[in-house]
Amino acid sequence: MFGLNYVMNHAIKGPFVISEKRRQQLTAYCGKFHLPMDDLEILNLSLVHSSLTTRHEAGEDNQRLEFLGDSVLSLCISRYLFSRFPDADEGRLTRIRSYLVSEKRLARLARHIELDSVLVMSWGEENTGGRTRDANLADSFEALLAAVFITKGLDAVCGFLIPLVENFFDMEEVTRENFIFDYKTEFQYLIQKKYKTTPVYEIIKEEGPPHNRIFYSRLILEDRLLSEGQGSSKKRAEQQAAREALRMLETGELKI
Repeated sequence: MFGLNYVMNHAIKGPFVISEKRRQQLTAYCGKFHLPMDDLEILNLSLVHSSLTTRHEAGEDNQRLEFLGDSVLSLCISRYLFSRFPDADEGRLTRIRSYLVSEKRLARLARHIELDSVLVMSWGEENTGGRTRDANLADSFEALLAAVFITKGLDAVCGFLIPLVENFFDMEEVTRENFIFDYKTEFQYLIQKKYKTTPVYEIIKEEGPPHNRIFYSRLILEDRLLSEGQGSSKKRAEQQAAREALRMLETGELKI
């Protein structure tokens, strides 16, 4: 039987030769942010944006690592929330996890550890703002977690990630019952991540006097009605539609 490290390392392919200057840069980076990583070749691969690859072969950039890192991230956060909030039900835990692993929050964590300073990308991607783009930062952060997982295991990933989360986010604030989640952002992130498309919101009617108006919204994905919501403004109605869609996804009532 092969061990996990053997299997995972042999699942990685790509050009691993990195310059001495790059090696020094990555070593300094690991030291500065206490990143538990000594395999600089895999670390470097986790930081290579797909725009840099020319042969379009799987494994030459960080996309496969991002795929793995997405699951590793979810598992670490799930395990943390399960222990941290023993009285929270499944729905609440899921909402908190969705908030923490959203593109916007992952990008903030990536900036906090200056991940942009060690990313490698094409000149064209760089010139169009790729180094500071939320999507690139979030994806690379997930790939980085995968690199740690492959070489050091899940506990090392969680040991690195959870202190970052606790130091960067006010968990008591996030878990308040009346905390306002941006359900539209969370739902859009989920859909774009998995299906590479964007949901559409439509205001279908308005009721009531001007001082007490009620707006009704529906959420549509590729001509399919997913959910509806209502609120005292167009934005609130859209948020409620997104919230309902997320709820139905969690309970299995909605399949996409």
